[in-house]
Amino acid sequence: MNSYYVTTDGGQINAEALAGLHIEVLGQTAAATYEILMPNDGLALLKSNPTVKSVIPVVRPAEQFDPEIFPHDPRFKWNLDNFGPLELPKRGWTVPLNDSTLALYRCAIELYEHNTVEKTGYTILVNGIAASAYTFKMNYYWMMGDNRHNSLDSRFWGYVPEDHIIGKAIFTFFSTDATQGLLHEVRWNRVLKPIN
Repeated sequence: MNSYYVTTDGGQINAEALAGLHIEVLGQTAAATYEILMPNDGLALLKSNPTVKSVIPVVRPAEQFDPEIFPHDPRFKWNLDNFGPLELPKRGWTVPLNDSTLALYRCAIELYEHNTVEKTGYTILVNGIAASAYTFKMNYYWMMGDNRHNSLDSRFWGYVPEDHIIGKAIFTFFSTDATQGLLHEVRWNRVLKPIN
C-alpha cells in the first residue's frame, strides 16, 4: 500500500464504488485534497472517478529529515521513502567508533550487547576503556511491514537483535486477493504453501 494525494473537483467520491479498494484517509491537506493510503491495484478505478482531478504518489524527497525515522538524528536525513544506506551489524563485524557510527549503533552496543558507552571530549569509552572500534557479538535483522506507508517497522525503531526473534514464518496460512472487490477471492494456490 502506498500514500497518494487525491484532489477532487469538490464533489464527493462515491464511497460504494471504492468500498473494495481498502482506502484509508490519512488526512486532508486542502479543501479538496486528501492524503489516502491504498493498494496500487485500485489506482485505475480511483482515477476513473469523475470527481477526481488528480492522483499523485506521496514520495518524501531525498535529504528530507524525519525525526521519527531511525536513527532519529539530523545527521542522517532519512525518511520513509528515502532511507539509508545502513549496514546491519553482524556477529564478528567491527565498526569504527565516531559520532556518526554511535548514532547508528550505540543502542545495539549498550542495550542489546550490555555495554556502557560514554563520550568524553573526543574519546569514546566502552565499559570505561577507550575504544576506537567495536566488534558485535550478535546478528541483527531488518523488519519490514507489508504496508509500505503505514507500517511501524525497522525504519522507525531500527534493527532487531537475533535474540529478540521468537519465531519464523514457514508457510502461508491464508491468502486473499483484495483486488476482487468487496468479497475477497481466496488464493488457494498460496494457502498452506511453504514460504521460500
